[in-house]
Amino acid sequence: MLDLFTAERSHFYQSATLLDVGPIPQADMARFFKEQFARGKRELSADTLQAIFALAGESPNDQQQLAYHLWTQSTPGRLGQEELMRPWVLLQVVNIPSLFPASRPFIASSEQGLLLPYLSNTLK
Repeated sequence: MLDLFTAERSHFYQSATLLDVGPIPQADMARFFKEQFARGKRELSADTLQAIFALAGESPNDQQQLAYHLWTQSTPGRLGQEELMRPWVLLQVVNIPSLFPASRPFIASSEQGLLLPYLSNTLK
């Protein structure tokens, strides 16, 4: 993706300003998650919040993706680490092609978007 704007052969070469955006401070992201989950009558324990950051790392995208799937896989109430593990495992399965490039011929990128909902329903 970066080559789109930085490779001299690209039609979009130097057509955008690159901006390095670092991680969102963990306290700010934790507050955001707690507020959003509370809107849906879900309560994130401190341990669950810490687990989100430990599993997703510093990437705001990865943190939000994990939180989103926790949300979609949960029901109102207090959410613990047990509830977090299922969406995390499913995300790992979907990300196999990026972790293991040799698997790419077996799981097409167009199929990856379908894989998570399928696995979610299958593993219930």
